Amino acid sequence: MKKLMQKIHLYTGLGLLAFVVMYFFSGLVMVQPKLFPSGDTEKSTRVEQVRIPAALDVDEAGEWIAGKFDLRGQPQPAQKLNDGRVRYRFGRPGTNLTALLDADKRSVEIETARWDFRRLMVGYHRIHGYRGNIVW
Repeated sequence: MKKLMQKIHLYTGLGLLAFVVMYFFSGLVMVQPKLFPSGDTEKSTRVEQVRIPAALDVDEAGEWIAGKFDLRGQPQPAQKLNDGRVRYRFGRPGTNLTALLDADKRSVEIETARWDFRRLMVGYHRIHGYRGNIVW
């Protein structure tokens, strides 16, 4: 029984150690930014023609756009702009996606921003914050 408990303790500890090391490294990038130089954010923009079904509301249209153009990431709430356009944002570590739906709902402008290594690691460090933390 003692040997079994030792093995459980050993392998559980090694598994948890991997997460502690990853969290330490991503935190180190945040605390010591001079050790990890920052580069430029790579941005690209494209405009796509769309035919969004009329029965969809604003949030459903965002889900439809994300599915059609493979916009992966954590969706943020849709933002209605003063000129009638709607902005959808999707984020994941290393990439931010913004889809801007025109007021006439016939075209969508998709902007992709890819981060450098330092911002990517900060994104990994904060990944648990997507849906909130058990503590909060």
